[in-house]
Amino acid sequence: MKKVLFIIALVVCALVGCQSVQYEQAANADVPSVQNLQVNMDVRNITFSWEEAEGVEEVYIYRNGKQVETLPAGVKTYFVFREEPNVDVLYTFKVKKGDLVSEGITQTIHIQYDGNAGVVMLSLANPTAQEQKAKAWFEANYVAADKGQLVEAAVLKDITFDGSSSINPDRYSTLWIAMEGRTELPAELGDEAIQGIRRLVAAGGKLYLSGDAYLLLSKMLRLPEEKMPQAIDNTTVEGNGDWGLNCFMHKKLDYREHAFFKGLVDTDGKLMLQNSPQRATDNHLWNIGGASAMNSWNNAVYGYMYATVAGDDNAQYGGLAYLEKFGCSDGVILTGTIVANILPGYQWVEGNAYQSNIEKLTQNILEEIRIIK
Repeated sequence: MKKVLFIIALVVCALVGCQSVQYEQAANADVPSVQNLQVNMDVRNITFSWEEAEGVEEVYIYRNGKQVETLPAGVKTYFVFREEPNVDVLYTFKVKKGDLVSEGITQTIHIQYDGNAGVVMLSLANPTAQEQKAKAWFEANYVAADKGQLVEAAVLKDITFDGSSSINPDRYSTLWIAMEGRTELPAELGDEAIQGIRRLVAAGGKLYLSGDAYLLLSKMLRLPEEKMPQAIDNTTVEGNGDWGLNCFMHKKLDYREHAFFKGLVDTDGKLMLQNSPQRATDNHLWNIGGASAMNSWNNAVYGYMYATVAGDDNAQYGGLAYLEKFGCSDGVILTGTIVANILPGYQWVEGNAYQSNIEKLTQNILEEIRIIK
């Protein structure tokens, strides 16, 4: 019988060519796998570390039975960025030693995550009075509630996704940068900090820019200089009257139920933001909607802009602005990733009867964009 099987094997070799037949190497219980396997988890980010026995040539890593990595001897860590949450995932580690492969050691990972990430706010070195007031509100409503933290610009420079950064987009999904009373970016927001912000957004983080922080858009390569907001009617030091949002334009475009505006006090279809004598007239119009949007300031009682501008792969703009003549200027939403708000009525000043609307609008924006899956 053995002779018959040997002849059959020779025939098979002759037909298919024995030199091309590959056999999967059997696991060998005598070869130890990685040793002292450690798992460090930062929300959805995972760092595996281990020790190796002498003579190991390669480490094979499998995810749910499928090989995902081959590491040379001496590399004793493996980083996983944003593992799938709320399911069991099996990671298996095997080593190759000479002609033998170990049976491997398996670690089950189960990440419980509901996407409910927090917010960080940039704390500027020399804040203006408005910036200090916005910061105090954030400390009381986010830091104290364990939903956020304050960070300095130096932290932004170090945003990375190798497990070493303190700003993980799953732990802190949103960065709020509030600037008021500035004509240029502060020195601490240099190229390195801006690159860190870009990395955060590219990895799915959200960005809320309020007031003069819109200046970051061109620096971040998100909006060309020629499409940046243009100053309109910005000649006086202080404003007067009631300023607010007209979210019910031409009696047909009703945005009052948008998540950003829920809970704001509604006065005849307008959402009031400002009436303090301390506010500054600081009106801008986005220059991404063409001449019609720019002219609406002077030519219509109510004007609005809805524009879509295509840029690079990571920059698509959906502009949604609400304009009331001599009352409010505009805000804009950039694909749900970046929200830029330069409403002149959105000022953190004393003596404003509508301060609760300022705070509610801020909370609505942060709560709406901070949830990520």
